[in-house]
Amino acid sequence: MNDTAALLKECNAGCKTAVNRMEQMETYVKDPELSQLLDRFRDRHTRLGEACHALLSDLGMSEKDPRPLPDAMAKMGVAMKMAISPDTPHIADLLEDGCTMGIKSLARFRNQYPAASEQAKRITGELIDLECEMARELLAFL
Repeated sequence: MNDTAALLKECNAGCKTAVNRMEQMETYVKDPELSQLLDRFRDRHTRLGEACHALLSDLGMSEKDPRPLPDAMAKMGVAMKMAISPDTPHIADLLEDGCTMGIKSLARFRNQYPAASEQAKRITGELIDLECEMARELLAFL
């Protein structure tokens, strides 16, 4: 697999993971402003994921789904943490941690696949910027 396809697959999987986690957290959100923030960023992550999917299709490649075991473990971890403390600051803290992990992973993948197309690198940069923006906005809820 070439660097472009590999990078796009990682971005697509990252978008799916982010959307899944936001949907999971939404069930615990009581603050209408935080709910609006999640809706807005879920839509933006979905659009970027769709762009990755379209580019992968153009390359004749399939998408990459999040790995099942780590995804299941993350879901269980969130459920346990929410059972202990389902308040807005805790939700924002967990989401911000997810943004930070996403930023680091995406930067690592961008460096791991240096021969990726400029378009794939641009999408990766957009996704990093989106995660940074979401993390900044979540700080208001801590």
